[in-house]
Amino acid sequence: MALLKNIQKSKDKNPSVEKKNSSGWETPSTRTEKETQYIHTIRQLYSVCIMNDDDEEINGTIIKNIFAGRKTSYLYTKYISGIKLVECSYHSYDTEANKIKFRFPYKGNNFIIDIHFDSTKLFREYNEKLYGYKQPILIYAEWNNNHAEITSGKQIIPLKKA
Repeated sequence: MALLKNIQKSKDKNPSVEKKNSSGWETPSTRTEKETQYIHTIRQLYSVCIMNDDDEEINGTIIKNIFAGRKTSYLYTKYISGIKLVECSYHSYDTEANKIKFRFPYKGNNFIIDIHFDSTKLFREYNEKLYGYKQPILIYAEWNNNHAEITSGKQIIPLKKA
């Protein structure tokens, strides 16, 4: 989750600046400044990814390289790897292995991805929350060929109906 702290969204501001020219007259000009907004939650990261173009950057990271969801599903047709925010839907669970399986993308042609919990208590808590959940679910983790390890409940965010 420490990687979330490093992602930020910059916006250009063009404030009008008054300058005196050599004749003494003031002339308006513009300069570009960066306004840095730090992203503190997975929901904020999701909002930035959804509201911006796939090729936009968040602190030097291109959205399509960190977000695997409906709008970027054309890039992820067989597997997901790397640090990603994944938008998916609940599929099934495996109690013996402490795993929950999900469909990606959550609608349309999809494939199965899974998460493994390092604690049985955390697995049970999230399996109860997500069992039968029909809305999209966000998972922020380091993925390795459709598999991720979950160490904190903060990595999983069930989205509510809009």
